[in-house]
Amino acid sequence: MAGPTDTGAGFSETLAGNSLAATPPLSASLLGATQLGAARTVSPDARIAVEALRRVGRFAVLREVGRGAMGVVYAGYDEELDRRVAIKLVALGDRSDPSLGRTHLLREAQALARLTHPNVVTVFEAGVHRDQVFVVMEYVEGVDLQRWMSAELRGWREVVATFLQAGEGLHAAHKVGLVHRDFKPSNVLVGEDGRVRVADFGLAAHRDGAGGPPGTSVSGDMYGASASRTRSQELAATIAGAGALVGTPAYMAPEQFRHEAATAASDQYAFSAALFEALYGHLPFAGETLAELIEQVLCGELPATPPDPAVPAWLHALVLRGLARDPAARFPDMAALLAELARDPELERRRRRQRRVQIVAAVALTLLVVIGGAAVYRAVVRGAHERRATARLEALREQLATLQAEGRADEAARAFASFVALEDNRGTAALGRAYREWGEAQTDHAAAIDAFAAAYVHARREDDLRAALRGLALRLAARGDADGAAVALATLDAQAPARPADPELDALRLTAALERRDLAAALATLARRDPADPRRAAVPVLEHLSHATETRIADLPRVQRYTTHKPLLLGDPDGDGRPEVFAPAPGRGPDVVQVLRGDPTLAKIAEVRVPTLVRPDGLAVAPTLQTGPWALPASFGGPPRLLVEAANPGGEPRAQRIYAVLPLTPGAAPEHVWTDSPTTSVVGDLDRDGAPELYLGTGAYSRHLTRLRRDPGGAWLRDSPHPRTDATESDINAVAVGDLDGDGAPELVAAVGAWKAYELRVFRADARGGLELVARKTLGSVASLALVRADGRVQLAAIKRDEYPSAPRFPAGRHFGPQAGLYLLELVGGALEQRAFFPSRPGEEWLIAEAADLDGDARDEVVVTGMSDVVVFPRGPEGLLDPLRIAGGPALLVGDLDGDPAAELVVPIADDRFLVLGAGEAATPALPRSLPTARAVREDLDDPAIAEVWRHAEDLAAIGLVRRAADELVATSGLSRHVREDMLLRAGELYAAAGDHAAAAEQFAAAADRRDLAAKALAGAIRGRRALREFAAAAALAEARAALPGLPSAARAEAEAEAAALRRAAAVRPELPLRFDRPLDPAWRIADPLALTRDPGSRDLTLRTSTERVLAELPLEWDGGSVALTADLTLDHLDWAAGLEIAIGPPDDDAPWLCVALHAGGSSSRPDRRAFVAWGRETESAALNEILPAGFAGRVRLHLRHDVELGVGYAEVDAEGAPRQRANLPDPGLPPMAAPPPGPLRLRLVSRIENPVLVGRVQVHAIDLVGFRPGAPLADAGDDAETARLIVEGELSAALARLDGVTDGPRALWRVDLLARLGRDDEAVALLRELQRGFVEFTLAEIQTNAPDETPQRARFRQLVMHDPDAFLRVARRAVGPALDDVLGASLLFDARQRPAVVRHRLVDLDTRPLEPPATREPHATRRHGLALFMRGATWRDAGRLDLARRDFEAAWRVLDDDTREFPDRDELRRRVGEKLLELALHARDAEAARRWLDVQRRDSKMPEITLEIWRERPGLVELVGADAWAELAGQVDR
Repeated sequence: MAGPTDTGAGFSETLAGNSLAATPPLSASLLGATQLGAARTVSPDARIAVEALRRVGRFAVLREVGRGAMGVVYAGYDEELDRRVAIKLVALGDRSDPSLGRTHLLREAQALARLTHPNVVTVFEAGVHRDQVFVVMEYVEGVDLQRWMSAELRGWREVVATFLQAGEGLHAAHKVGLVHRDFKPSNVLVGEDGRVRVADFGLAAHRDGAGGPPGTSVSGDMYGASASRTRSQELAATIAGAGALVGTPAYMAPEQFRHEAATAASDQYAFSAALFEALYGHLPFAGETLAELIEQVLCGELPATPPDPAVPAWLHALVLRGLARDPAARFPDMAALLAELARDPELERRRRRQRRVQIVAAVALTLLVVIGGAAVYRAVVRGAHERRATARLEALREQLATLQAEGRADEAARAFASFVALEDNRGTAALGRAYREWGEAQTDHAAAIDAFAAAYVHARREDDLRAALRGLALRLAARGDADGAAVALATLDAQAPARPADPELDALRLTAALERRDLAAALATLARRDPADPRRAAVPVLEHLSHATETRIADLPRVQRYTTHKPLLLGDPDGDGRPEVFAPAPGRGPDVVQVLRGDPTLAKIAEVRVPTLVRPDGLAVAPTLQTGPWALPASFGGPPRLLVEAANPGGEPRAQRIYAVLPLTPGAAPEHVWTDSPTTSVVGDLDRDGAPELYLGTGAYSRHLTRLRRDPGGAWLRDSPHPRTDATESDINAVAVGDLDGDGAPELVAAVGAWKAYELRVFRADARGGLELVARKTLGSVASLALVRADGRVQLAAIKRDEYPSAPRFPAGRHFGPQAGLYLLELVGGALEQRAFFPSRPGEEWLIAEAADLDGDARDEVVVTGMSDVVVFPRGPEGLLDPLRIAGGPALLVGDLDGDPAAELVVPIADDRFLVLGAGEAATPALPRSLPTARAVREDLDDPAIAEVWRHAEDLAAIGLVRRAADELVATSGLSRHVREDMLLRAGELYAAAGDHAAAAEQFAAAADRRDLAAKALAGAIRGRRALREFAAAAALAEARAALPGLPSAARAEAEAEAAALRRAAAVRPELPLRFDRPLDPAWRIADPLALTRDPGSRDLTLRTSTERVLAELPLEWDGGSVALTADLTLDHLDWAAGLEIAIGPPDDDAPWLCVALHAGGSSSRPDRRAFVAWGRETESAALNEILPAGFAGRVRLHLRHDVELGVGYAEVDAEGAPRQRANLPDPGLPPMAAPPPGPLRLRLVSRIENPVLVGRVQVHAIDLVGFRPGAPLADAGDDAETARLIVEGELSAALARLDGVTDGPRALWRVDLLARLGRDDEAVALLRELQRGFVEFTLAEIQTNAPDETPQRARFRQLVMHDPDAFLRVARRAVGPALDDVLGASLLFDARQRPAVVRHRLVDLDTRPLEPPATREPHATRRHGLALFMRGATWRDAGRLDLARRDFEAAWRVLDDDTREFPDRDELRRRVGEKLLELALHARDAEAARRWLDVQRRDSKMPEITLEIWRERPGLVELVGADAWAELAGQVDR
């Protein structure tokens, strides 16, 4: 890679890559006068900088390659897109407000990023990293133009050809309003592929520096000699100033030295100066100093004749015109200059002579024309053209074969690119064949699709055309684009209807037909298969579902169509043999159940209003139904009944729902009411007494298996039929009843999931009236069960999903357990054996499995409901076949609705319209296609070649390759003036559909040149600029649209209103930067000063979690315009269920408007740390909810923008070491972006914790607000406000003086904390003893949950103890004594990781605790002593002293194993201590101790079978204890 040029001036230092390791820097302006071939050295400081800077955004930093006064350049790698890049960090100089320069630099870089042209270096991304602007650019193999010019003597035609390309890049920039301001040879790159690229547009215009005249700077001394620079090097360095003097003196135009604004004419002058230097070997003007140079440029004269006689006079005259002092005397624009430069009069004269020769040749060919006509002539020419291209293709094939055999893939790609770029190959069949063969050779689907798309456009032979479409179809399908594959197939079929059988395409046709729910096409595809093909067994199923009846169901809750609880439930509660369908009817009321006819009409026949439900505690609840009610079978006796589920407002977590058995008798009261968690249910008669039982499984947070039945007197009884399953404390996700082993007695199957069991359990009735465990199978989280009946057997279908990972249950690398999908199992000899498995696709969500006979053959198929499709597993001769994924789901009901042997499926259409598949005579309608249809080409297009390209481009658009189609239209548009603007308009539409709004806006603007298209084209350009957030440009376009003659008045008013809104959005908004290197603004109101610390040394504000929700707030004022909130943070620590937020919202409303947050959730032992950027509450409307890397602690930038006038915005999360994430708003999946009324608002720092023993800490480096001003001061909070401010600022003595005499309330804890931090421990202890009475006595149950009677004082005390392992904890220990262990041990019982400071303190605090138990047998004293030993053992373990950890754990065990010392939490503490001792025995490879503690774990566990399985997964444990000993332990487990 080539070395750096002036880093302050150009990007080219990192863009020019070269394979020669010894390639020198491109310029000596930074590194000294370096000759060609000289080795480049990197300073130690540079190496340290690279080591410190590992990433910039999502880009990995590889090495530093250039450094200068204006910035640093690195070689980098884009891991996301697998490509090399160049990364430049631009210095901002000594501005008093660096954010101003940063904003300008960022705008320039972002503008360049939107300029797409082959002769301009591509900028991939621009942003801010650690207060510096970074620009990420393409990596170019080659050299800069300066080195290209000096490497060898070059003829003037070669020079002109190269400069023509550079000029095209300048011209492209000028067309979009960009002025380079610093064009020079070192800012132009010549790639190894021959392509020339211009770099570094406009960034020098906004840089400040030191030295030189006011407003200017230079990379070195401007007027005096530099120790490391020659005069010419100084004059070739970049001046960068805030005024008009910007650029490199040697190439600057006269007007720039006159401090006039740099314009496109100035770029033209620099271009001409560089061209002069390339032609003659020296610059047009020279001087020993800058002053001399300026004088020469302003007053000097150039020779009228070429200094080199080899340069033609016309070219010299052209250069002189470009160097004219008066900008008006130069060419009108770069296009005019380039047109003249390309004209070459001498070459034109030669061509005229050639044309005269061609005329003679044409006469000679007259005979051919007479005989065969003009077509023969064209065929002769075309044939010669084709033969040359074919010969080149043959050579390319040989070259590619050699390069690929040698593993030189990059060189092969370059060789192919050179072939397809050769103009002489265009229009030949060889070009289409080359693209086709290249696509067939690609292993990457995206590359293959791109090649096949090009092959389709350029194919001139039918076989290449068909092969390209075939390749597109197969590769699109392999990439998961079923719609595009289907269109490619349809296009292929239309062009080649009679084709030989193609098994690959037939499989694809079936998939494509099902994705469109075109069941007729799917049947036709299956019918073409070999009769012996097992897949033909699916034909009866598809024939049944290919007929449908449309019906309507009013008032059905839409949200529940896509959950795991179906809104339509089929049942026959009255036992008359005619089923009914039951569903909530929220449109009629939250307490209304609608009863529908159980036939294809699904007509409503009744409504049932659920009465007020009275909870067991006597509280009356107005029902709000949550799911469709379950119809209880008539076998329960008595009236028809429903089991209804309603919300339980105010219920504790384990009682989120209220359930009732409701008779369907008018006016009847509920027979039985109880509260519980969300439930799944099934009816069965396991004890075979003729009376059914209802088995219910519940989820978080009750997690138990319940049986509901009627006693002989008719009363309802609820009990737990298997307490050992309840002891697993795991969700019961699904239940099913059936005779699985064919012995005539039914079994119950339960999916027992998170957070401990993760298994299927099979039960049967025991002799004691309960259930006994028959079989278990560990699968992970099973979401749904179904019993499948076929050929006299009953099999169990289970949907396993990858959710709720468990590191203890499943080993590293597969924490979700076995693979997700559908498992088919049989109960054989007391074990569940797997018979089949069908994996789900990545990202595919299977929710509910149901068994149903879909073809009337008395054998069940399996129907799986997904989020948006129905997955049917047909039955073949040997069992279930691979699934048919039928789009248009989910299936809201599966069951028999028309009385025939086959079941029907009910799927949604839209709103209240539904289809009953399998009923009626009408054909099942196919889904409308989501892709655009191919648009017809203009009929008056008279060029058949252009028409063919356009048609093929439209086909590509219909296939879904809209960007590729747009590229082809743009490339072809210049060949036809007749339809140029039409093609550009269509290209703009396609670019917009592809999300490339910059390209779309450019093409729309070009199409607007034609008057009849202007209104439509300008509207498209406005949309593009809006999407790019270029509101000023969009406003100008809207104003131009409003000014169009002939625009209808309504459209004109709309354009004017849009322009006004865009102008408001583009207006400069007030900025309110909040920094913490100076005292907090007095306007801050601080609620908990102990949770905030301002550190002037680090310039940060540290936030800690607190039991106070709002830590501090700042008044703001908002005028209704665009706003933004940016927070630059460092996450230090977050326990599970802890979080810190920065939010803006109304003064009197708890709900935020804008919110950025860091939260931790998931598992307490392995919490997921997440970054939220939210619109409203983060849990309801998170625009971004990003899981940070495991164990993340580092820098995070969170940003949220809302352009209120336009109803748009965006969110960003940029976390150190992770790819940057961005989401545009509005998002259809989120609530509307509602804003509060203009006026006063509050910026709030918010804490959220599940329990006071959980803590978090975040450093806030900066908060940047846009669109807000400081608000009116909040009401005076009295002395508390000033005291709180002093505490946050660290003025502890002054704050303590203001708290003198305070002995109660929250401020008393402030005082305790200050006394402790100032070393006045005796006073702190005395005050805390007064405060602590009544809030330090804890039980383990209170610690593990938020006790209802938790007082704010007690909760705040617990939080302070956990936060401060030094001062506050020191005095708390003296004041509270052993009771403090209840608080300290709580975090360990939450599996919270001990921070190093806590480890250090606990080793000191617990050092004197004796190993022997206390003499007293008082329960609290015993518990605290055991807990203290447990904590000390855990602390020694975290400190690496395993010997001392084992000593303390064994001592704790002796205390806890004494049956004479009872206390409520003894068993839980015993289990945890025994678990730690077993881990230490395994680590020490102590077999005897491992066997002992493993037996203790089995004996003490409430779920011994699962406990042993968890330990069996620990590497080396089975081998350590021995297989025989393990078998003996397992045999002692009683089911």
